[in-house]
Amino acid sequence: MTSERIEKMKIDDEFVESHSTIAQGRRTKRQRHYKMPVSEQGLRERIESTIPQVYHIIVTDLSYGCGQSFDIVVVSDFFQGKNKLMRSRAVNKAVKEELQEIHAFSCKCYTEEEWSKIVV
Repeated sequence: MTSERIEKMKIDDEFVESHSTIAQGRRTKRQRHYKMPVSEQGLRERIESTIPQVYHIIVTDLSYGCGQSFDIVVVSDFFQGKNKLMRSRAVNKAVKEELQEIHAFSCKCYTEEEWSKIVV
């Protein structure tokens, strides 16, 4: 082997090593930002702990367990006197962190009185 070829191999090895280290750093950084998928139970617990006077919560994962699409019904007297926008904002604020991980989210908010008229 010529000295020229040996030198080229050393340079190639250094290049591969430096780039694999960078790639490993990227993977590690991505892994640090990885979070567990959002679950029905997690959303339910977050809403119950944040919205006062919760009477009933229905959380449905529409993505078949993937944690990407949810339909939520919240029944609470906390919503008394609040319009739909204010109610939705209260729930959105409660699940703010989870919304960053979710693709689709639908929420319906009712008072106990409104709920009793819907569910006969």
